[in-house]
Formats: sequence, structure tokens, C-alpha cells
Amino acid sequence: MTSNAWQQMIYGDFRSIADTANFIIVHPQGLLNSLGETHWSLGQSSVDDIGFVNALYAHLVSNYNINLDQVYSTGMSNGGAMSYYLACNMSDKIAAIASVTGSMGPFT
Repeated sequence: MTSNAWQQMIYGDFRSIADTANFIIVHPQGLLNSLGETHWSLGQSSVDDIGFVNALYAHLVSNYNINLDQVYSTGMSNGGAMSYYLACNMSDKIAAIASVTGSMGPFT
């Protein structure tokens, strides 16, 4: 069973902490696979996850006051693997990651 960005927002629910600790939470969502499940392709298809996250990053940086030394990624399962993928491909922008049940690579 997979989940989507909204379900993960509720499951992890950092919203009240973000409100008091002054940080922004973003819950991007991967595209649908052939089974209709949301997922990150992790370089295994023509879907450009890194291009999408880089564009999202650029949008957030240009519209919000963000400490660029404190950008983190976390995820569960495929989202955790996506965090590893971001660490490998956006290490100049991601300070640290935390994967929950997501495996690490190999990534192309």
C-alpha cells in the first residue's frame, strides 16, 4: 500500500512544530506509476525527479526567507529512498536527510 503527500503530511504531522519553531514544511508528491500509485522514479524512468525538486527548491528560495544551510529531506519507504536520491544528486542544496524504511540505491 502506498500513500500520497497529503497522507504523509498527516502521518508525520510537523505542522504544529513548524508553526512554533519557524520552519517551512513542503510535501511534494511523485507521479503515478503504471499501477496508479504515487511514487518517485529515482532515476529508473524518464521522469525527472531531480529537475522537479530543483524547480521546487528554486521557487521556494525565491518566494520565502529560507536558511539555505538548513534544508532537509525526510521520507518513508519510496520517499525515504527519494531522500537518499536527493542526498546523492543535490548535496549542494540538501544539508541532511532522514529515511524512514527507505532503502539506499543503487541510483543511476
